[in-house]
Amino acid sequence: MQISQLWIVLTAFALVACALPTTNEIPTTKAGAIRVGTVTKLPGKPIETRLIHDELESRAVKHNVDCTNGSWTKTSLIRDGVEELRLKAASNMRPYLGSKKCATVACERGAAIMWCNDNDYERLLPSWHNVADGAQVILNECSMHSGDVRGTLDHNDHWRVLVGLGKC
Repeated sequence: MQISQLWIVLTAFALVACALPTTNEIPTTKAGAIRVGTVTKLPGKPIETRLIHDELESRAVKHNVDCTNGSWTKTSLIRDGVEELRLKAASNMRPYLGSKKCATVACERGAAIMWCNDNDYERLLPSWHNVADGAQVILNECSMHSGDVRGTLDHNDHWRVLVGLGKC
């Protein structure tokens, strides 16, 4: 995108932001994306109609849990990892991953919590609480009476949390 096109797009976003309703209702699509109309560049050719997705596009993001992925590890160690992530969230640092990457974000004695970005673009989550919440859901839904757990939580916006045996 050339600088002149970028300027036009940024100007259009500013105009759209000023035109948004002052209530809490923002025009969205059925998928929860903010709708932006056609932007016209000079001398009159439309650039494109876009849907802008934000990390916070929906508070009710759907997810799927699979309790058959990974190797078993101790539930108590994963709980400790969840607490570690909650403490990390207090630092106001945000989890970031490049496209198609995974990272171990908490690991103790082989009990690993990982998060993966399955998108074709970089991903910045709103908070470490998002990863901790994913691991907690896996704990809630996949823990065995034996004290072991494993699983994967996939979000419909193409990122996931994995819990299981890993290298620390």
